[in-house]
Amino acid sequence: MLANDSHKFYELMPLLNLLWAAPLQIAVATFFLIRFLGVSALSVKFFSWEIPYVDRILAKRAVEMGFVSKELFLSAWTMYLLMVFPMYGMLVTFVVQHQITPLNSADTFAALSFFSILKYCKY
Repeated sequence: MLANDSHKFYELMPLLNLLWAAPLQIAVATFFLIRFLGVSALSVKFFSWEIPYVDRILAKRAVEMGFVSKELFLSAWTMYLLMVFPMYGMLVTFVVQHQITPLNSADTFAALSFFSILKYCKY
C-alpha cells in the first residue's frame, strides 16, 4: 500500500511544474501569436468561427484516428510476432531433433540457453 502511494507521488512530481508552467506557456504563446500575426490571430474568436473550425478539426482528427488505429494494430501484430516466433522456432527445432534422435534433458537445457542468448541479442 505504501509502495503504491509513493509510486503515485513519484509519477506526480514531473507534472507539478505544469501548475505554473502551463498558464505561462499559454500567455507567452498568445503574446507571440498576436505579435507575429497581428490582430488576425484573434479573428477566429472575433468572428465566432470556433464551431466551423472545430468541425473541420474534428473531421481531420477522425481521419487521423483511422491512421493511428491502423498503426497501433500493425504495431501490436509486430510485437506479437516478435514474441511468438522465437518460441515457434524452438518448438520446430525440438520437434525435428526429436524425429532424428531422442532428446535428453542436458541437450534440451543447453539448447534452450543458447536460444535464450539468441533471443535477447536481437534487442
